[in-house]
Amino acid sequence: MKDYPVWYASHSYLFGLFGGLQGMLAKQTADFCAQHPGEHAVNAWVPRDWTRGMYFMDDFDARFGNTFYDGSWMAGIDQEAMLRTIECPVVYVKASTNYGADGVLYAATTDADAARIGQVIPQCETIELKSGHDIHYEHPDVFIGAVNRAADLAQ
Repeated sequence: MKDYPVWYASHSYLFGLFGGLQGMLAKQTADFCAQHPGEHAVNAWVPRDWTRGMYFMDDFDARFGNTFYDGSWMAGIDQEAMLRTIECPVVYVKASTNYGADGVLYAATTDADAARIGQVIPQCETIELKSGHDIHYEHPDVFIGAVNRAADLAQ
């Protein structure tokens, strides 16, 4: 999709957190993108940690993103069977489950999902921490520790 950062600023849940300011932010994003083609979208009113996710949106296929909202991205795939094929040690880093006031899950998995993952992968250690979506960015020491732990277990 051409101008995906502009579409995202206009339609996303994240920019919606600014309430009535979303339209203004979307216009500022559109103006920036028009004046700076090929650069990462930046908006002075939005924290850089939030717009960091927009850096690569020019290459993003919005149809793929929509599959996460409508649940079709894993349609027809037996996730449990897929997980059971894992034979190497796993260190699973999970953000604590958090739901928004609107019932939206702000994590990749629920606590029940995480427990099931631990049951079906034979050698699975779980590290749970309070984090947003980007654990590797928000908690690099924990992430690096988990990678090192997985490497140690694999030897």
